[in-house]
Amino acid sequence: MPATERQRFSFVELDRTDVVVTYVVAALVVVGSAVAVVRRVAELLGGGPVPVRVELTGDETLRAPLGPGGADVPATAGSVVVEVPHLPGLATGVALLEAVLVPAAYGVTAVCLALFCRRVVRGAAFTAGTTRLVLVSCVALIVAWLVQVGATTAVGDAARAALGGAEADPGAVFVASFPLGLLLVAIALGAVAGAMRVGERVQRETEGLV
Repeated sequence: MPATERQRFSFVELDRTDVVVTYVVAALVVVGSAVAVVRRVAELLGGGPVPVRVELTGDETLRAPLGPGGADVPATAGSVVVEVPHLPGLATGVALLEAVLVPAAYGVTAVCLALFCRRVVRGAAFTAGTTRLVLVSCVALIVAWLVQVGATTAVGDAARAALGGAEADPGAVFVASFPLGLLLVAIALGAVAGAMRVGERVQRETEGLV
């Protein structure tokens, strides 16, 4: 059967309205990611105090002005945001890397998933190009996860040192800052890519029988 007449299979039903919605969402993610990059870079290079999220090695009890009339009440926190007068050059570089790569990974993922939906509507779900889009999304999120974990540990330790506090045990901070959300999404996308590989093979075998 000629390639132009091959029947292609889709595992999800989408219409053009769904694709338009995914394009709009992807555009919003890309714009939001760009704004996040500009804002964070301005914080890091603006010359003023730098806000840094510091992971605590355990749930610490703090005093928060949340009671009547602003009275302090006990609160438990796993992380805090502190303003650091100055970060060392290496920590600033790591923070800049995180500021650029993590939002960029989100933008790449959003664009890939929008293109994925477009290919599904066109009946090209089980093709090599569609599978590559899912794999690129998976790799982008894994990179973002690795950068986020490493940067949280390195920049948090540098913030403690800059504030004159004792440097925390990196292993303890690594455990405290171990975000699972991105990793779970990346694993899910990897599973989808694996299923699509199987779909590609089934489609080729089906076409060979026609």
